[in-house]
Amino acid sequence: MSLDEVIAFFRLNKSKTKFPSKTIQRYRSMGLKTVRIGRRVWFRLDDVLCFLDRQQTRLE
Repeated sequence: MSLDEVIAFFRLNKSKTKFPSKTIQRYRSMGLKTVRIGRRVWFRLDDVLCFLDRQQTRLE
């Protein structure tokens, strides 16, 4: 998934988040894994879903 697709997946583009790309950058520092191919950064759907699961278990 591209950065724009991840932003749409998290619905940051429809929320009141001013800087959705900075939010994704913060998520990366919290453990969201990426794959770098050339100059582009990609997100695997499995990694995004695992990240969401980890965040949910942290809150419980």
